[in-house]
This record gives sequence, structure tokens and C-alpha cells, in this order.
Amino acid sequence: GLNGLETAEELRRQGREEVLVFITSCRDYAIDGYLVSAAGYLVKPFTYEDFFNVMSTACSRLPNNKNEMIFITL
Repeated sequence: GLNGLETAEELRRQGREEVLVFITSCRDYAIDGYLVSAAGYLVKPFTYEDFFNVMSTACSRLPNNKNEMIFITL
């Protein structure tokens, strides 16, 4: 029953440090995404270049021993 931002807030409350990227069709919550230390916020439709840039930022934030990603769709 949580939206993406609420899920991110809950992860942070639990002390989780996953790298977050929001992909949405709504610009209204972009600033809130950064309040939970998101690596990026993509608004549909977006270009391959936009996706590449945001994912490059996200990957650069991964710890050295991590190379996996999990996608959550809400």
C-alpha cells in the first residue's frame, strides 16, 4: 500500500542505504526524491541519454563489492 517515495522513506528509516532511482510519469515529487538521497529521478518519457546518465550516477554510488540491482515497481 505504499507509493515509491513512502517505500524509500521506510527503507531509510530502517537504516538501509540502497541506491535509489525514481522512474515516474509525475514531476510533482522530484524534490522529495532527493530528500531520501535518491541518485536520480527520471520523468517519462525520457531519452536513452537521460537513462544512461542517471544509471551511471547510481552505479558510481554502489559500494565496490556490490554489482547487483533490484527494481521495485509500485
